[in-house]
Amino acid sequence: MLLIVEERVKKAGFGGMSFISSDVANLPFPNEYFESVDTTFAFRNMTHRAPMAERNVSEVIRLLIAGGRFIILETSQQKIAWLSFLSSLYLFFCFNDRSFNFG
Repeated sequence: MLLIVEERVKKAGFGGMSFISSDVANLPFPNEYFESVDTTFAFRNMTHRAPMAERNVSEVIRLLIAGGRFIILETSQQKIAWLSFLSSLYLFFCFNDRSFNFG
């Protein structure tokens, strides 16, 4: 997967980026290294029924500077029809490539 994302980043013209694979409980960065840390579709795996859930989250928090942000994007399939519709609508507008002008 890392090779695929590295190739896509190069094709998109974003230079100076590097990617690593690491255990979330032992991340190879010094304390207070990042202004923000984000996780997309992985927080559940870090915490839900994970034996080291507290350690995993503490390790991410350790990396943040004072006042830094830990951003979590998680979605799931809604079982209630109207919530499913709203969730789909929200994701459509947030992640669609087109720009929308509501003004």
